[in-house]
Amino acid sequence: PSNSKLKRLIVRQNDKLIYRAIRDSIVTIAIVYAIKSPQRSQLTPNGSYSKSIMKILICGASGFVGRHLAQTLQRAGHTIIRAVRTPQQASDIAVNFCTDTDASVWLPRLHDIDVVINTVGVLRDSKENPMQKLHLDTPSALFQACALVNIKRIVHISALGVDSGVDVPYFSTRLQAEHLLRELPAQIRSLCLRPSVIYGADGASAILFRTLAKLPIQALPLGGTQTLQPVHIDDICQAVTNWL
Repeated sequence: PSNSKLKRLIVRQNDKLIYRAIRDSIVTIAIVYAIKSPQRSQLTPNGSYSKSIMKILICGASGFVGRHLAQTLQRAGHTIIRAVRTPQQASDIAVNFCTDTDASVWLPRLHDIDVVINTVGVLRDSKENPMQKLHLDTPSALFQACALVNIKRIVHISALGVDSGVDVPYFSTRLQAEHLLRELPAQIRSLCLRPSVIYGADGASAILFRTLAKLPIQALPLGGTQTLQPVHIDDICQAVTNWL
């Protein structure tokens, strides 16, 4: 082709790439509904910005989201304390979101902590893992303790659609926890993320989808026309890292 045609072809291809990048970004960005502006990074003598190294407590650090956040934030230089049901590392703290529903239980765990990240959540309500405890009662106690010891920042992972008006425990318990987070003192900066399906190669949903894709026959409930607003786990981790 002539030079002019080649230039037009390159422009069209670039436009497509830009459009796809914007489209993908819009689709994969989790909804952030409550952000209290964090403190700006400090300007270093060489003209670059540096963020202070913080001690971060991650609740649910053995889960899919918590595990990835711990790895990402540790690579960024932060000190990570994992709050998990079964401690495996020397610095781990044993917690149980089914029973730790009193703020006094959390106070000693928050000593010297700068940031608290709560990633605990379940999809199915059960006697062993009741949503009332995991999504509301224990986060309420955790938030109260954070206020008492003046934690600098709180990150809370909620879910897309909690304010849709659908009266199910999964939504109602998460929404009430969000309300409690908003009521904390103004000096505590908070970030609440409402992702939909979080995709990652080692995630349960991704493993399930890949397994289903291998089947010779595909089952499509209601015709398979439902839409999803997925977000990649790397985007969640990057959003939290940037906000801190």
